[in-house]
Amino acid sequence: GGPPRTGAALLAQRALQHGVFITGGVIEEDEDGTLYNSMPTYGPDGSLVSTYRKVHLSRVMGITSESDVLTPGDQAVTLDVGMTVGIACCFDLRFPTFLAQYGPRVANPAHIICAPSAFLDLTGQEHWDLLIRRTALDGQCFVVAPDIAFDSGDATPLHGRTAIVDPFGRILAQCAAEGDGLAVAEVSRERVAEVRAKLPL
Repeated sequence: GGPPRTGAALLAQRALQHGVFITGGVIEEDEDGTLYNSMPTYGPDGSLVSTYRKVHLSRVMGITSESDVLTPGDQAVTLDVGMTVGIACCFDLRFPTFLAQYGPRVANPAHIICAPSAFLDLTGQEHWDLLIRRTALDGQCFVVAPDIAFDSGDATPLHGRTAIVDPFGRILAQCAAEGDGLAVAEVSRERVAEVRAKLPL
């Protein structure tokens, strides 16, 4: 018993407890000691469904430098949760060529791109909404973009403003910058198909 001892174990426990798919960011250590910024996804039975290792490690404004410590992943990951979900993470949002692997021109395009983030407030003020909306427009899909909340007491404040964006680039739901929040919006295959039919890329 007792509480989960790792972030991954907590995700697995909550997926099983609530009967849902859950993903989130963890630091993964491989058998040889290699470290990755990873996003494991657990299914409703608590089992591991997939693991995405962040491909584009951040090096931003002299503040963050993941590549000094972590090893990049090398592949996109999609999973089926009743809709096809493509996984990305934070700095990946700046790489449209990478995100195109989930877009409407591939064999099995994503209906949703899920991109958990720890976006700096310094850059997020100008870039966050723009990047998540562009990702939705380019992919003609929904974007689910959780971001760690702003806290003025943090040495390096993050941006917050978790959001869900529709395939036409509209922000459907967005949390405040600070504090706990929950963004909720309806997503559907039909809306994705409608946008892709009206504006074929």
